[in-house]
Amino acid sequence: MLSKENIQSPHEWTKIQGIEYYDVQLEIVDHLATSIEAQMSKDPSQSLQAVFDQEIQYW
Repeated sequence: MLSKENIQSPHEWTKIQGIEYYDVQLEIVDHLATSIEAQMSKDPSQSLQAVFDQEIQYW
């Protein structure tokens, strides 16, 4: 599970993308966090930032 600090990057990213509605931001952050956790469990040697950068390419 990602820590509160780890969630900051995806949350800030939603703001930068112009997503104004908080409930939509939360849904996107939840999907990103789930994807990041899944990727990191497959390959724990990856950094959080590398996985995050990889995951936002799909959005």
